[in-house]
Amino acid sequence: MKRPNGIKNFRNLFWQLDDLDYYYKHSDQQYNSIVIAVTCCGKQSIVSQTIVMIKSMLIFSKQNIHLIIYTDVNHRQLLNELLALPQNKLDQISFEIKTAKFPNVSDQHYYRNFYLKCATQRLFYPVLLPNIDSVIHVDSDVIFMSPVEQLWKHFEYMTGEQMFAMAVDNMNPNTSWYLKIAHNDSLRIPNPTVYSFNTGIILMNLTQMRNTNFFGEMDPIFKQYKNRIHWIVNDFMTIYLAKYPNRYMNLSCIWNYLTDHCDAGQLCTDADQYGVAVLHGSRSTFVKPSLWAPHAAAFRRSEPKRFQFGY
Repeated sequence: MKRPNGIKNFRNLFWQLDDLDYYYKHSDQQYNSIVIAVTCCGKQSIVSQTIVMIKSMLIFSKQNIHLIIYTDVNHRQLLNELLALPQNKLDQISFEIKTAKFPNVSDQHYYRNFYLKCATQRLFYPVLLPNIDSVIHVDSDVIFMSPVEQLWKHFEYMTGEQMFAMAVDNMNPNTSWYLKIAHNDSLRIPNPTVYSFNTGIILMNLTQMRNTNFFGEMDPIFKQYKNRIHWIVNDFMTIYLAKYPNRYMNLSCIWNYLTDHCDAGQLCTDADQYGVAVLHGSRSTFVKPSLWAPHAAAFRRSEPKRFQFGY
């Protein structure tokens, strides 16, 4: 196998040309890694968001991290961006860059393209990652402002029945989607909470998901509620956990801080005491200053061309 142009540290890189997937592991890295999964699909600008998220994570973390990136964009661009990290940070991570896949469902096109491209990929992790016990799914449009190992520690707080941990979605009673549809017979879906969840950050116990046949229940739920689903993964998890309310744990909103948490005063009161741990630029607020200038400013300061590690 020939060395690809521009790729460093090739002795640590296993390049699987068959399906365009890449795997990288530093030879000295230990195996007790935090596992993070992210989807990077659609526009090329998503690559920049993904790299910013990863760099922000590495700034605060002191533990080894295994990254699993599902994508339908430029695999090589992602690879080169990651291999351009400073060596001390590259030594801290292992990663896989994998082609987005949607197996064992009735309508792959629907799952791949509804709402945002590859948004449902996280629901396939129990099938796609059969040897992984637990993973944190992270949307590409987040910036870490605290160590990811503090978030990973929440797995220890989950009971034996709990498979997921998520933070609350929009808590503004004037704009909450889930409050709005609660009074609309044509849109209403089952909901275990008042404001439901935001699935941009999800702690997922994949072993528990496999043991309870989570994946087997997914396609029937989508078929039953297809005409009522708008925010695809948020809505699915809302419906699923209304049926199994013992299977999730609430995360503090500091771990998934949305513009909705502060657009009508401080609705995430934990943030006043503990600060924001993860900033989420949902609905393009990182890249559209007209929507929410503070989020956009935070992202601009973190763009790859400006984002440099200190030594």
